[in-house]
Amino acid sequence: MLWLSPVLPEPGLLDPCMVRHKFCGLLSTHAVETLFEQPAVFQAQSEFLPIASASLHGIVSHHAIDCSDDPRNAIRELSRVLAPGGRLLLVGFNPISSWYLRSLYARVRDDAFTSTNFVNPYRLLDWLKVLGFEVDDTLKYLMYRPPFEFASTWVEKWPALRKHLENWRPPIGGIYYLLASKTSASVSLSGPLHSHAGVPGRVLPQSLT
Repeated sequence: MLWLSPVLPEPGLLDPCMVRHKFCGLLSTHAVETLFEQPAVFQAQSEFLPIASASLHGIVSHHAIDCSDDPRNAIRELSRVLAPGGRLLLVGFNPISSWYLRSLYARVRDDAFTSTNFVNPYRLLDWLKVLGFEVDDTLKYLMYRPPFEFASTWVEKWPALRKHLENWRPPIGGIYYLLASKTSASVSLSGPLHSHAGVPGRVLPQSLT
């Protein structure tokens, strides 16, 4: 199983997983020393994974698509390394939410979200269908709070509103996730491949992990 993310998973998070061999692909260079301390951790790019085709049984893409310069090519690469019958868990930031304002802000100011790409989850569903995936469940949404720290007091004043949103889970949450299974061989998405060698991933704020 592969955990692909700009940050390492929290200690013990992957322990319940019954897959014997677990690997972590880091999309950023902020913790290079970790590459030497843990043999199962390597530096990677979501568009070019150093993994043999159809060799993985499970992938957790934890904001890997958000940190990709070419999200479509990143999805195609995840499909390449995943074996038929394998499971793919995609976690990303929802562009149909107030968090998209944070990405717009990051275009003019240096921010943790600079150079990130918020991909419409419904577009991801179309890509997955073309690549031979079957979505196991409907899209789920999380993180119903403002995208800026200074606005956190707004949520604290109306805790009942946040509680209702978290129970109802309308499609305006800051984060979405979906689980899909690869049921057949991949069908190539149209469009040329683009090389982005040497482009590091982005480090997400620790409060968001």
